[in-house]
Amino acid sequence: MKKLHYLMLASFVCTALLLSSCDNEDEQPPQSEEPSPNLVEAANEANLTILLDAVNEVPGLSTTLLESESITVFAPNNAAFQDALEANGAEDLDELVEELGGINNLETVLGFHVVPAIAFADDLEEGENTFTTLAGQELVVFKAGQTVTVTDANGSTVSVINADVEIENGVVHVIDGVLMPEL
Repeated sequence: MKKLHYLMLASFVCTALLLSSCDNEDEQPPQSEEPSPNLVEAANEANLTILLDAVNEVPGLSTTLLESESITVFAPNNAAFQDALEANGAEDLDELVEELGGINNLETVLGFHVVPAIAFADDLEEGENTFTTLAGQELVVFKAGQTVTVTDANGSTVSVINADVEIENGVVHVIDGVLMPEL
C-alpha cells in the first residue's frame, strides 16, 4: 500500500510537471521590436535630403554622427533649408557653403543642430532647457505643454514639427528652420 501511495504521488508530480511545461509552450517569449533606424535611414525616410547632402559635404561628419554614443538631432526639413538658401542669396548648397564662409562653418552650423545626449520631448522640463551642442555652443529648447521650440544663437526661434523620431543612438526632432550658431 505504501508503494502504491508513492507511485500515485510520483504520477501526480509527473503530470503536474508535464502540464506546466505544456503551459509554457503556449507562452511565447516577448517579440523584440524592430531595431531603430540609424540617423541616415531615418533622415531618408523623413525626406530630409538637403540635410543629408549638407552632412555629406563635411568629411567624416556622417561617420561621427552614426558612431556617437547618444545624440539628439534637431533636423531642419527641406523647406527650412530652402528658406536658408533664399535668405543667404544662394541657389544651391555649394553657394550656401560659400556664403557661410566654407566647410568649417558648415560643420559648425550642422554641429549646432546636434546635442551629445538623448532628449525625447517628454524628457524635457516645462519651460527653458539649455543644451551644449557638438559645436560647443548653447542651444535653448523651450517646452510648453506639447509645443517645443528651439532658439539659436541669433535669437531666432523655430518649431519642432515632428518630435521623437527614435534612432539607433538617440532621437531626431524635425524642425522648420535652420539654426544659426555664432560663426
